[in-house]
Amino acid sequence: MHNQEVQSALAKLESSDPAATQAIDVLNKKLDTIVALIWLDSLAGGMSNNSIQEADISACGIAFPVDESLSAEVSINLTLFFDASVEQVSAVGRVIDCQSLAEVKAYYLRVEFIEIKDSDRKKLIQHIIQRQGSLLRWLKEQME
Repeated sequence: MHNQEVQSALAKLESSDPAATQAIDVLNKKLDTIVALIWLDSLAGGMSNNSIQEADISACGIAFPVDESLSAEVSINLTLFFDASVEQVSAVGRVIDCQSLAEVKAYYLRVEFIEIKDSDRKKLIQHIIQRQGSLLRWLKEQME
């Protein structure tokens, strides 16, 4: 509800003061990130096998570092939280590969989604598209 109010106010302000609109939008995203991190921290505090980390993700699967090796074909439950959002996606995945990263005493786990709700897959695809758009804008800014 608050995000809708902020977006509505920003839309009204944008034509008269684009710089202020951008600054307020950035601050709003920063607040969303802080709230999400607090929420995730409280959620993870009650569960022993959770970790918060970055991952390479597609609509078909995910890859990320882990501390312990897992055998191929093992099924695992996944709950994904996207940065600056309290929205989550749940899926069941099958381990495709678990490669040793000897230099850091860890493993790189590759997992294929085998069970994911259509609504969660749509959220995942939307997140991927938004991240790609952000990356392309950032690259364009760096080249200018």
